[in-house]
Amino acid sequence: MHCCRTTRLATAAIALCAALVQPSIALPATRAASTLPLLSGADWMGAIAPLLGPLPLNRIVMPGTHDSASYSIPPLGSPAPKPAGSLSPEVFDPNDPLSPLVALVPQPLVQYVSVPWARAQDLSIAAQLAAGVRYLDLRVCAGPGANPELYACHSLYGAAIRTAVLRPVASFAAAHPGELVILDFHRFAAPRSPAGMAPALHQKLAAEIHAALGSRLVPPTPLGAAITFATVLHTSGRVIVLYNDSPTVLENPDFWPYGDMIIAWPATDSLTTLEQHVAANLTCRCDVTHQVAPATDAFFDLQLQRTPSRATYIQGTFGSSRMRSLRDLASANPSVLANLTQLTPPASASRANLNIISMDFEQIPGLLSFTEAYDRLSRTGTAAP
Repeated sequence: MHCCRTTRLATAAIALCAALVQPSIALPATRAASTLPLLSGADWMGAIAPLLGPLPLNRIVMPGTHDSASYSIPPLGSPAPKPAGSLSPEVFDPNDPLSPLVALVPQPLVQYVSVPWARAQDLSIAAQLAAGVRYLDLRVCAGPGANPELYACHSLYGAAIRTAVLRPVASFAAAHPGELVILDFHRFAAPRSPAGMAPALHQKLAAEIHAALGSRLVPPTPLGAAITFATVLHTSGRVIVLYNDSPTVLENPDFWPYGDMIIAWPATDSLTTLEQHVAANLTCRCDVTHQVAPATDAFFDLQLQRTPSRATYIQGTFGSSRMRSLRDLASANPSVLANLTQLTPPASASRANLNIISMDFEQIPGLLSFTEAYDRLSRTGTAAP
């Protein structure tokens, strides 16, 4: 899922070589940190626990972030220890004959092209959780070398997954026992490995997850995501790990199988098409774009972000398009949220299908406001906005 961003980044990096003869090109800008004020959401689930308690987890509306750990990819001009900021294995697509040419592009130029399209978040995991996010969408890439570290990644390497994700999640879970966090490990890559990470690397990641979270993991149940929030609160578990590798799940019974997850990915950079796909996905609680059928006992991630096409990458980097980064595409977030409000009037079937809502960048205050209003007010018979 979401592999197209990395493949298209490879094309954009190759196109950079041709662009070197055009020194007047203004490259996209990125920001090191968000300046938006954050809604205090560190304990929002606990604050309405009496209302959420009887609800299945897959019927609680909660904010999520897309490519959550990409904040750790160094911004342009920021020094970082290797391999942070360099091309990750995701970029080297064995099915793309142009992919090997990416390695020929000088590293500083790769960063100028890639960073604006690789960073989908500015807020750290700790800041996302404090702002109310309860679903984290994660990619993991093995680093170079014989005994590689495991890193957060999105086309470029970010920080080590232990420091970028696992430690802040563990700290948050310890400090906020009334909250539930979902970690979705959905994509894995390793150098010179078209099949993804080898079993030994999956077990290395599993060991790091267990070392950080231990007894705070919520094991899967026969009810799947239909288990109630109250049931979870009566255990020591506060973190659900969804893991998209069946052999690893079999060897780690406290990981949730990926059959318990539906990701409704619109896969478009057209705002009109995005809104059409979101409406269709919400109506069926499925992914119509990729023909993923609904499952009543699964989590449902309704994604609201725009995904750039190859043409958008190239025109935004080398042409005159105003869409020059993922941040620019995320400028539509407020209107997408407003449209979602129109799609989910009180007592509608579409409203009942809401679960996880995720997007790029820090429209978190608006997203938390939407989800908290729904969870708090609709359960008491008051119309949420």
